[in-house]
Amino acid sequence: MRLCAFGLLLALVSMRAPQPQVFRSLADAVRVDVLVTEGRRPIGGLRATDFELRDSGVAQTIDDVQIVEVPFSMMLALDTSSSMEGRPLRDLQDAARAAIDALQPGDRAAILSFGEAIEPLAPWGADRAALGSAVSHLQAGGATSLFDAALAALVARDPESGRRHLLILFTDGTDTSSWLPDYAAWDLALRTEVVVYCVATEAKRMPPVGALYRRSGIRLALRQPVVSSIDFLQELAVRTGGEHLTTSAGGLRRTFERIVTDFRSRYVLAYTPRGVAASGWHPIDVRVKGRSVKVTARRGYERGPR
Repeated sequence: MRLCAFGLLLALVSMRAPQPQVFRSLADAVRVDVLVTEGRRPIGGLRATDFELRDSGVAQTIDDVQIVEVPFSMMLALDTSSSMEGRPLRDLQDAARAAIDALQPGDRAAILSFGEAIEPLAPWGADRAALGSAVSHLQAGGATSLFDAALAALVARDPESGRRHLLILFTDGTDTSSWLPDYAAWDLALRTEVVVYCVATEAKRMPPVGALYRRSGIRLALRQPVVSSIDFLQELAVRTGGEHLTTSAGGLRRTFERIVTDFRSRYVLAYTPRGVAASGWHPIDVRVKGRSVKVTARRGYERGPR
């Protein structure tokens, strides 16, 4: 069963992995999804001249700024390992329903659950009744394949073009049974347009003694550890311009609602790269001029050859 699941995951990666965010012409605009907050409050009303953006260290002229109130696609990737049985699972179901209820006309969502195996529960769609029914059928059991689930959720983003992509990844613990290493998900996250909000409960479970030996030990690069010392959820959020949020089980509903609200409050900055290389990895740095606010944005993008 586990071997079949691994084969299916590899097939998903090879067949459906989204292409890197690549720009092939100097005339192509780059879009950067940005959240500006003061404390925990999103800041609105900013204009292009309020932002400072550097691409590969070179200051850029921002052509357009929008607070995007357009339909988006939300993936819910939910940990249903054995520790979620009982009240924790009911709290998670309540939070997932709240996120679905916060969707507006034109928004789409999909749901997958993960314990030891990854289970697609609801395909991409806008039918709230179908999405709610999928949430009602969540069942707890098994170990935690967190790394594999994160990668699968990134791969399975909505195929409809022109949409913004939100992934809410929930777990109550640490990875204990993934086939792939943590950096496989990190690498893919850097090269997609998905904004990832990682949510964890305050009392993270430590894996039971011996659980780490259930990992496959697969490495995708020589001398690369299967599990690094970096916080997986924090790194995943930072790489995509999302957030890593910690809450109590009883606070999940409020947290999920806040994520959807914050995502609707994000700016999209558009600019045409000037004075930078025609190909390769381009780090991005975004700031708001003259204000002590928090700016959250993805780290960069991959640019194709001219």
